[in-house]
Amino acid sequence: MMPDIQDVFLPDSSSNAAAELRRSVSARAVQNAVRDYLAANWCGSSPVTCDELPVDGDGIAVVFHSEGPVKSDQSGDLLSFVFNVTGRGAARVNFRDCFTRLAAGCPEWGGKVTTQAGSEVWLHSLAAGSVSFEGREHQGVVKEFGSFTLTAEVAMSGSTFTPGECPEEEGAENAEKRLAYRAVDSGVVETALAAWFGGCTAGTLPEFGESVAVRVVSAEPFETAEHRDYTAKLEGRSVRGAAFLREMEERYNRLPVSGVTVALPGGSQVVFSALTADDNLEFGLETLLGCEFQTASFRFKVQIDPAESSFVPADYPEVIPPDRSAGRLNGVRLERALASMIASQLRLKVDREVVRGGFGAPLPDASEPAVAAELTGLEAVNCPSGWKLTFTATLRDSDRTRLLDRLFLLESLLPRYEFMLDGFEVAALCKKSAALKSVSDRGRTLHQAQFPMELTIV
Repeated sequence: MMPDIQDVFLPDSSSNAAAELRRSVSARAVQNAVRDYLAANWCGSSPVTCDELPVDGDGIAVVFHSEGPVKSDQSGDLLSFVFNVTGRGAARVNFRDCFTRLAAGCPEWGGKVTTQAGSEVWLHSLAAGSVSFEGREHQGVVKEFGSFTLTAEVAMSGSTFTPGECPEEEGAENAEKRLAYRAVDSGVVETALAAWFGGCTAGTLPEFGESVAVRVVSAEPFETAEHRDYTAKLEGRSVRGAAFLREMEERYNRLPVSGVTVALPGGSQVVFSALTADDNLEFGLETLLGCEFQTASFRFKVQIDPAESSFVPADYPEVIPPDRSAGRLNGVRLERALASMIASQLRLKVDREVVRGGFGAPLPDASEPAVAAELTGLEAVNCPSGWKLTFTATLRDSDRTRLLDRLFLLESLLPRYEFMLDGFEVAALCKKSAALKSVSDRGRTLHQAQFPMELTIV
């Protein structure tokens, strides 16, 4: 109940005494008192807190909105405060019932509330505004969200406020949280995501070949130091058909999830408060170096608990320097290896029927080569390693039928992907359009086919 009016001196609102009385107020103490009052009348099992809803789980939050002006027609004893009361619950029907009851309890006389820090706050009156509800997703689950405004009038003459409502260590704690927030390393986050999903790498997909990669694509603006939010993307490509699509679906179906801790070899520990899908799992097709790959990708939200996480540079994804460091390519050995591969496919002899370079003069026994194999082009590769070359096999024969048979036998060898050739790691060997024509050689008419190939070496 309120103090007896005869026991309290109520100065005029414009007087110095009233102003001095109002200056003693602690907004945090009023907020704590309103929080304690609502908690005592809350029929749900989730906690009632100040400032914001909990990151995980459900609850009620009392957020200070504003302090109202002192009205000229009232005594200087009353101060008005406006709060936003918000809540969240997974049991949607039960939450709506309890939250509506909480608002329906006002207006009423609040009486004296003693906070944990020792302040005594006389809540002269509590008046609630209209209640609104909506269903929204939280950590991958659709929950009920509710809100209403609450106006609290505080009788200053019956209230006392202790400095302990806002202890100094609270500022230090917030500073530590902000430092932890800033210490979150998105590179280590990528490494942790790759480890958790399994079978994928941190960063971007390589230029060619089968792979699955996960990377951070955006960071959300700061709202609270309690968690740090990112958007990430997991993408992959493969030629393994249904097996690859099934693996990507399994990764997608692991979401949503909460409370995941990933320990990395370098000593980092990343605590994910929540991982939730942000988009559909998309499938597609992509052609690289003449090879058709199936692709799959999806975006997802990442929420990290900075206070419980630690980041060590040793767990940062490997960074490949942009400077060229490919070493020296042995072109002669590569030409010999390609000539040997062609000879094997056409069942011809190396250095007699299949020669490196041009045709040149007939051999001492007057026999002539059937195929000349040579490197004819080098493309510009502005990346740290690898080469892209053009390799041409020129076939000649006086018998057009035999020439065509050899040409199509060679054509049936290609394309080939990801194989070793005499120590060279070949990413792709692809065919280009062949040109057929007749040529004159020492007074003879020969049939000739030029068969260029694109060679990618990593």
